[in-house]
Amino acid sequence: MYSLFQAPVEQKDKYFELLALSPVSLRSKPNPTPHKSLPVYGGRGLRVNIYRHTFAAVCPSDGELIIYRLEVRSSVMIRVEHIKTATALIKKGWHEQIADCLAETFGGDQTITATHLGVEIETVRLSG
Repeated sequence: MYSLFQAPVEQKDKYFELLALSPVSLRSKPNPTPHKSLPVYGGRGLRVNIYRHTFAAVCPSDGELIIYRLEVRSSVMIRVEHIKTATALIKKGWHEQIADCLAETFGGDQTITATHLGVEIETVRLSG
């Protein structure tokens, strides 16, 4: 017998699919009580995934290398490899244009923060 982590991907997918569909009594632990301030949908609570990543791009105006801090909040899974690839492809751009591009790519709610010439810039893109 092998553990779930040694199982082939197809078996892991089937396991998680069955786990999601099974009654709570069949799970090893019941779902934790959702935070009181969060709205509850279908008795399972609101689900949000938060991804944070730092990347760099050159300012097209003055050639300064800007360090950006990205945060994406999404109700669906975003692969980390996709985040890293999308940000690595951005070599040059204005903060606001980068935010628009990444919001279109990933959806969800997004915040990007950076400092340029002593000015902190924060862009927020909301999905709803």
